[in-house]
Amino acid sequence: MSASPRRSPIRDRSRSPRKQSRSRSPERARSMSPIRDGDNLYVAGLATRTRDQDLQDLFESVGKVRSCNVVKDPRTYECRGFAFVVMDDPRDAEDAVRKLNRKQLDGRTITIEKTKGSSSVVETSAPHSANNTVRAQFRPAAPAAASTTAPASAAP
Repeated sequence: MSASPRRSPIRDRSRSPRKQSRSRSPERARSMSPIRDGDNLYVAGLATRTRDQDLQDLFESVGKVRSCNVVKDPRTYECRGFAFVVMDDPRDAEDAVRKLNRKQLDGRTITIEKTKGSSSVVETSAPHSANNTVRAQFRPAAPAAASTTAPASAAP
């Protein structure tokens, strides 16, 4: 009476390697395309009233913007003071840093840095939000500052 359990064909198929994306939305799959190094910019110092469109309009003056994500508080939907802008071309990203860094937007001085490191997808805690996914590279590039201090071990 001890018969071996019979496996469902559906379960067997679910364990096989997937060859296609299971995404139901082709637009989402395209929007989550990999970000090349040098395309992604970290923008800090934003006012709480700054919107995606405001930031996109500013960066469009320099080059083509692939995406613009102002990070918002999940409860109040106000800007948290920073954003990520992905430019279509790395040269446009460099131009944006050079031309727009330390400029005024909504009465605040914004700071723009190129990001580096691996990209990741971050889900906010508001699942009911229409735009609750932010694709970002979180480590801003180290500022190029020359050090003028002598090492502590150097003797005069």
